[in-house]
Parts: sequence; structure tokens; C-alpha cells
Amino acid sequence: MSDDDKDDLANIYNSTTGLHIFTSIAFTCMVLLTWYLPTIYSNRSSYLATLVWAIILPLIVIFSGSYKLSLTGEDDFVILKILFLVFVILYLQMFVYTNVKKSNKFFNFKWLTNGLLGLIMVNILLAVVAQFDNRSDESEQIDNVINTWNPVIGLILVLCLGYIVVMGRKQDQFGVDNLRIYSRLGVWFVLAYSVWDTVFRYQLNQSTVVYLFFICTILIPAFLYYVSNGKIDYVQFRTYSLLFYLIVIIGVTPYGMNIFPAYNESGYNEAVENNSPITNILKNETFRYTGLGLAALTTVGAVVETYKGTKNWSMN
Repeated sequence: MSDDDKDDLANIYNSTTGLHIFTSIAFTCMVLLTWYLPTIYSNRSSYLATLVWAIILPLIVIFSGSYKLSLTGEDDFVILKILFLVFVILYLQMFVYTNVKKSNKFFNFKWLTNGLLGLIMVNILLAVVAQFDNRSDESEQIDNVINTWNPVIGLILVLCLGYIVVMGRKQDQFGVDNLRIYSRLGVWFVLAYSVWDTVFRYQLNQSTVVYLFFICTILIPAFLYYVSNGKIDYVQFRTYSLLFYLIVIIGVTPYGMNIFPAYNESGYNEAVENNSPITNILKNETFRYTGLGLAALTTVGAVVETYKGTKNWSMN
């Protein structure tokens, strides 16, 4: 390959990387402006946004069969995750409605808050089972290590949430401010959950889905959560953006698109994908072990934070 060809290929890689980052940010802003903000500021907008994002689009995905064309190759996991997220979002709406309507006598507030924590636990367990099962399909030692120990980290996070359910009081859990949910999950837990989830996605080795997943469902939700002091809730916003992410990636295929064709036509190319800077980083052994180490370290912080915080509140 000539130097000119190498330069041209490098330019393609760089432009594709930039496009994926830009598109990921744009998609996340779309979720923020057309779903999250309408949902928390107006009852009518809340119902309309939920109808479009959590019912109409998932139905299109299911009945079109486009989930079978996912780049991830995880057809059963993808459809199960979509159905679970739809259930969680409808549950969130019920949680908000029940708390706003103080006269509601059919739902106990403590039961609802514990239910939300339980749904997060189930969400983690779905990924734990999926990753643990991947061990039989991986030939490289590092993948076997990650697929063995990252699920263990996920189980520890589940235990943290279980501890809050058993030991905590209402202020340890969730609340509703008008139509906005706020969760009191600590800084360390949010960080640990984010790193653990990123390591779970290592197995894809594909920059397209990793860009979108990391920016849309981890980086921006966590950033907005921190800079707004929890006014933009990590759990609520991430739930919306995660469903959006799944709907997008199942349309990104080497052969065509069912939904959001612009992303595929302008961004996906198998040769570029396999040789992009981010894909190469994802395959780097040091990088993968570092991510697993950070997941373990932040989880230790989450354990300490959960125990101290819940213990202190319980003693008050």
C-alpha cells in the first residue's frame, strides 16, 4: 500500500470517528429535548413522548423483525432488553402519576420505590447472565477473564441495591418532584455502574455501537446528573437513552437500514469499522484490563458508600 493510500485510509478513519462522535451527541440531545424534558415538564407531553418513544418505535422494531439484524448479533438479548425497558418506562410513568395524585390509595409509595430499585437490579442481572454465558464463545484469555469477573462486579452492585431495599428508608431511594424522578443513588454507585456497563460492552469490539452506547447511555447522562446536582436524574434519563440506543443499533447493519438510515449510510463501513482507532483501542489488552480494574475499584467505593450512607440514615 502506497503512502498516499495510507493517508487516504487514515483520513477516512478519522472522519468516520468524528462523525460517530458527533452523531452520538446529536442523538443524545434528541432524547433530551424530545423525550426527557417534555416528560418532566408537562403531563400531556409526557404521555405523548412515552407513546412515541416507548410504544410506537418498539412496536415497529418488533413487528418489522429488525432486531434480528443487529450488529451485536445478540438477537434474543436485544429483544428482551427492549421489552424490559418498555416495562421500566411504563413503570416510571406509573410511579410519577401515583406520586402526583396523592389521593391514590392503590399503590404504596415504599413498594413503588423498592420496585424501581428491583427493576435496576433485574437490568443488571440481564447483562450479568448474558456476559457470563459469553465465556464459552471466547477463545482469548482476556475475554474469559473479563466475562468471568465483570459479572461478579455486577452481582456486587445488585447486592448494594438489595442492601438499600432491606436497610434503607425512603430518603435512601426515590422520590418525585412534580413529573421528575430523582434517585439518591450515590456518586460512587453511578460511577461504578457506568464503568461496569462499559466493560460489558467491550465484547462488541465495534466502534459504531460503542461510540453511541458510551456517549448516549453513560457519558452524557452521568455528566448531566453531576452538573445539575441530580436535577437531571441519571436513572430516568439513562433509561430513555438506552431504549433509544437499542432502537438505533438494531438498524445499523452492513446490508441496509430499517430505522434511521442516515446513520448507516453516512457512518457504517465494515472495513473502516474494523480498523478504526476506537476499535483498535477496544482490542488492546492493557485497555481492557484497565477497564476491568476501574470497574472493581469504583465498585469498592460504591460498597463503602452504600453501607455508610444507609447505616447513617438508619441510625437517625
